[in-house]
Amino acid sequence: MEGCFSLFDRMVIGIYHNISPKHIQKYADEFSFRYNSRKTTDLIRFNSLLSNCTNRLTYNQLTK
Repeated sequence: MEGCFSLFDRMVIGIYHNISPKHIQKYADEFSFRYNSRKTTDLIRFNSLLSNCTNRLTYNQLTK
């Protein structure tokens, strides 16, 4: 668990620099997807991501 949290912390510091509490669940979901698919190739991960997309998320919906 500590190793997983350490990777999440490095993702926040290295990629996003700061995250808001309002969107922390979305960041955690992205991290869990990346962590769970870490042993697959980028092509398989990308295809998996696209196959799980069901609808369009607009900026207005994201910031409500």
